[in-house]
Amino acid sequence: MIGEYGLIDKRNAYEASIRVPLLVWEPGTVPAGKVNPGRIRNLDFAPTFLDVVGAARPVQFEGMSAWNLWEGKQSSADWKPGDFIYEYYLEYNFPMTPGTFAIERDQVKYIQYYGVWDTEELYNLKTDPDEIHNLINDPDWGRKRQELRQALYQQLANKEGKHVIPYG
Repeated sequence: MIGEYGLIDKRNAYEASIRVPLLVWEPGTVPAGKVNPGRIRNLDFAPTFLDVVGAARPVQFEGMSAWNLWEGKQSSADWKPGDFIYEYYLEYNFPMTPGTFAIERDQVKYIQYYGVWDTEELYNLKTDPDEIHNLINDPDWGRKRQELRQALYQQLANKEGKHVIPYG
């Protein structure tokens, strides 16, 4: 991401930054030349690799195996790994980039910037895939905004329900 939204790097939750192509090559198993739009989260890789080698998945793993998706045995429409959560914690060496937390559910994305910035964004990716029209103050989107705020807050908590930062 160089220049989109006037930004200089990939430390943000916009689609242009977080959507990174993944190439999978496994002759005889993964169909050659196919494009699969299913979104794989970082936490889905370890369960997938364990599934490939037939190893048991530890109970603490939160991700899902994408092996059936990669093999073409599951359609991208049926691939439901759960909410996509984005976390970027403030780095003191890069103070111009705020701490950022985001959640995407059902093609609606809620972004909250933490700290000095303390602002929010909400996008309907179905009708606005380039994230141009911020719906955060649109009263028609108030219920969805609150749903995503609460879901993000819950998913950022540790196993004891505590947070690393005082999330607002």
